[in-house]
Amino acid sequence: MSYSRWGGRGSGHWYTYWHVQDYTTENRDTAIFDIFTVTTFTAKQLRDDMDGCMAKVRRLDANGDTKELRKYAMEFLADVDDKYPRKKVTEKQLIKENALLLAEHHKKYCEGEKCNISLYLLRRALDLAGIELDDKEKRKFM
Repeated sequence: MSYSRWGGRGSGHWYTYWHVQDYTTENRDTAIFDIFTVTTFTAKQLRDDMDGCMAKVRRLDANGDTKELRKYAMEFLADVDDKYPRKKVTEKQLIKENALLLAEHHKKYCEGEKCNISLYLLRRALDLAGIELDDKEKRKFM
């Protein structure tokens, strides 16, 4: 499936599509988003570090608008989620997962910068919600 074609939507700079794989190897994490002539990312890479993926594209191809490209990547992820639904998870599991992603993002991109994210308050919110963290997860909030 194509998300953008040269001369098509937006700037027409990108030709992006869901790269076909053998049905026995593709899943929710391994589905491939192909940015033709630039690079590819798995759905997991995009979900785990969209900012890092867009930074890589900017390094490889400085002419394209990654804000536009991010839209196409999000459409791809929505299609992957439709084809390969997540396992049923609780609201607490989703809160924990998102808090951990936010903590990782903060450490990677915001540390030393003026930022309104408080890792202490985020961790406190998890405690108040009764969400347990293992030692490795706790270190992400230090």
